Amino acid sequence: MTDTSTSDRNRATALCIMIFGLGVYFVPASSSALNGVREESGVASAFVNVTQQVSGSIGPALLNSVFLMATTATADTSLQSIEGYRAAFGVSAGLFLIALAITLVLPRRASKRTAD
Repeated sequence: MTDTSTSDRNRATALCIMIFGLGVYFVPASSSALNGVREESGVASAFVNVTQQVSGSIGPALLNSVFLMATTATADTSLQSIEGYRAAFGVSAGLFLIALAITLVLPRRASKRTAD
């Protein structure tokens, strides 16, 4: 028998930590994306918001598709969920590494352009 109050407390704690982390991330990310934009700041802000909204809907749909393809490709029914999660987390980690590489390369190019 599971104690529901402990389970709810654990969920609430995890949710609070996640909300705090998202708040700590999104404000500096939006600020750095709009840093240096003097003219057309409204267009740049709208572009950041649209990008966040679109990627927030396409990302989970893509990972769900990867999960479903991996589960249907696995013959052993006891391992289907595990293989689906493994594939989805693998694709997610790969996309994260690509984004990290782009993030590390782009600021250097921008600083070279402003120095010229």
